[in-house]
Amino acid sequence: MFEPRRQEPYRGWRLSLFQVIVVLTFVIFAVRTYALQFTEGTYWRELAEENRISRRPIAAARGAIEDRFGRPLARNVPAFNVTVIPADLPETVEDEIRVLERLAALIDVPATDEAAEAAGRSDERSLFDLVDEGTRIAPYRPVTVARDIDRNIAMRVLEDRLNLPGVDVQVAALREYPTAALTAQIIGYLGPIPAEQQLELLELGYDPNFDRIGYDGVEAYLEDELAGRKGWSVVEVDVAGQIVSVLREDSAIPGRNLRLTLDTELQQAAQEAIIRRINIVNAEVGEVVTQQGVVIAMDPNTGEIMAMVSWPTYDNSRFARAIDAEYYFSQLENPLYPLVNHAVSALYPPGSVWKVLTAVGVLQEDVINPNSVLEDPGFIYLPNRYAPNDISRTAVRVLAGCRPRPGGVPGRDRPELRRVLLPDRRRQPGCAGVGLEVGRVGHRQPGALRARLWRWDVLRDRAARRDRRPYARPRLETAQPRRELVHGRYL
Repeated sequence: MFEPRRQEPYRGWRLSLFQVIVVLTFVIFAVRTYALQFTEGTYWRELAEENRISRRPIAAARGAIEDRFGRPLARNVPAFNVTVIPADLPETVEDEIRVLERLAALIDVPATDEAAEAAGRSDERSLFDLVDEGTRIAPYRPVTVARDIDRNIAMRVLEDRLNLPGVDVQVAALREYPTAALTAQIIGYLGPIPAEQQLELLELGYDPNFDRIGYDGVEAYLEDELAGRKGWSVVEVDVAGQIVSVLREDSAIPGRNLRLTLDTELQQAAQEAIIRRINIVNAEVGEVVTQQGVVIAMDPNTGEIMAMVSWPTYDNSRFARAIDAEYYFSQLENPLYPLVNHAVSALYPPGSVWKVLTAVGVLQEDVINPNSVLEDPGFIYLPNRYAPNDISRTAVRVLAGCRPRPGGVPGRDRPELRRVLLPDRRRQPGCAGVGLEVGRVGHRQPGALRARLWRWDVLRDRAARRDRRPYARPRLETAQPRRELVHGRYL
């Protein structure tokens, strides 16, 4: 009788290879699952939280700047920005374009790329292009399609919102400088965060893509006080960017308002006076000999600066909303340097201010007394270093009058008056107010005092060639000694 053959399980190499592959696959899955859950769990959890949790800034109102009587020098004004939420637009492309065309007619932005090319504005991005980009990134996140539009246009957009689904107007703050060029050198202006400061300011909560900081004057020097502290809103969003819930909100702290000692009316009068004086000087000579000047008005009782004019100046209102590049470079290349506040950022020979300092210096050192009489023949003798004993070869320089140089008092018959060097302690910053930080309204240029504070020039051509910058002081700094001496203070 025929018996069926008993078949043995197939155990070829292919089956063994398949079994190995299956086992390795499960091992890999197990190892990877363990890594995702335990080894890398924290990392992926943080990434998920970042996608789910959004931290959004709340802008802080910048502080206003006023003069001593409350007149505005810098203030915030509303700027109207038009935004579109892509997810709230009509579903069909035809209806969406119809809404964008209606909006384009109001805000003067091409609705489509075809419309931009037809209008000769192919370099501008169309509304459809901006909205399409926003749809791909986060459909529920507002896309700004127009900035700083006219208030009347903003009102018309809001009135037509029933026909403009997804369109809204958001209000932001912009800086305005009512006095413009009159106080530009003192107030300064705002500008984008420069590349070299981005990392530093990122740690302080600034956003280099949107925030602006003070570039000059009070706006820059008191940036921390004026800027305030930005707030933050922590919200939960879905994959489309729609806000699900608000988890936490820290309110913004507005910047501090500043009241300066400046008097705007006196500032106007000082500017008119310096312009008038420059015109008179040029008219008397019959040619243009000067186009620059500085006027500083200080209250000697308090040291308050009531007016500070540096001429020529610039118009900081041209930088209020954005940096006008063409205007900025024209001012930057101007040989008269209108962007520089010459009262604090340039060095000049101090002039007759040093006569007062020298006179008080010799009085304080008991070299002379208030009743001493100095004979002034109109000239002084200077020894010839190569023949000091030969009076016939002594060089002579004729002076217009008794003009003490920095640190010395002339007097041929009074050897003790020939040179009076101020002691070391009087050469330090703060001597009669010289060298002190007297306030900063721009990049302050520090002056210098040498161990020898004076020098006689034997020959006129030598004097013309010699560099006098070591004695130069900013104009604001040379106003300090007179105030100090008016109150009888010591050097």
